Amino acid sequence: SAWQFQESIDYLRQMGMLDESDVSQPRVIIANYLYMHADCIDGSYFYQYCCANPCEDLMGQLESSIRAPHSTPEEIMRL
Repeated sequence: SAWQFQESIDYLRQMGMLDESDVSQPRVIIANYLYMHADCIDGSYFYQYCCANPCEDLMGQLESSIRAPHSTPEEIMRL
């Protein structure tokens, strides 16, 4: 049997969870889908309770040090 996602195609696309490289067979990117829901529980129809992502601080430090949209692995390792 096939898994039935409750999210709309538009929502999956907007959140970066949809692989449409084959337009005739769109697929859900499971890692992205699981990550979106991993740290949250529904509080009500209008909001969710979510835990802080422990990687956000590290990413913030990297972004403020690199200050560019791209970086090399070597540059990241030096930081």
